[in-house]
Amino acid sequence: MSVENIVNINESNLQQVLEQSMTTPVLFYFGLNVASTVCS
Repeated sequence: MSVENIVNINESNLQQVLEQSMTTPVLFYFGLNVASTVCS
């Protein structure tokens, strides 16, 4: 995979990436934030 094809997805560009994925294959990688708040 080429580095220029890696895009950080956020709320502002999500719509654009989804529209682009209709013509270009897009691999979605969701990194989970492990450092979440622990309820005491």
